[in-house]
Amino acid sequence: MSTASVARVYSEASQMKDYFEEEKEKIDKKKLKEMSKEQVEDDIFKKGLSCLGKTFNNGRHAYLNLTISNNNLVSVVVIRLYFP
Repeated sequence: MSTASVARVYSEASQMKDYFEEEKEKIDKKKLKEMSKEQVEDDIFKKGLSCLGKTFNNGRHAYLNLTISNNNLVSVVVIRLYFP
């Protein structure tokens, strides 16, 4: 095989590699977008919600904390109100 032929083969291989990497990125972005639209189970929010305490006058207000970071969520678009 001549040097020119080898160079052409490497060039084509490099172009194919770039093409497949771009296609993989597109697929990964599409999967990520689809995953972000999946409904999150209510239990994640129920378990992650905790009360830090009431206001100084024990009124109807409370300080709440929501911890959902350990649930492998891609994103949270909408959170429904939860009243037990």
